[in-house]
Amino acid sequence: MTGFEWPLGWTRDGLLIRRAGDPAAPRGEIYRVDIRTGRQEAWRNILPRDSAGIMVLVSFRVTPDGRSSAYSWHRALSSLYLADGLA
Repeated sequence: MTGFEWPLGWTRDGLLIRRAGDPAAPRGEIYRVDIRTGRQEAWRNILPRDSAGIMVLVSFRVTPDGRSSAYSWHRALSSLYLADGLA
């Protein structure tokens, strides 16, 4: 795998992680890792996603049973500014 992943929270039966920088993983996808087996499966997509793929997830909460979740986010570097003659 390329890129990196970071933990978001625990459910009763696993750890939720988010991946970034992996071309094989859709942007905004959260995976659940079964602690007993180490198996990873897609758990949920978080939206909205920036069309450039740049989204900063500020906070994420999940209920212990994994049925409900809430998060806050903001876009970073959504605009491109071109400048000439800065050297």
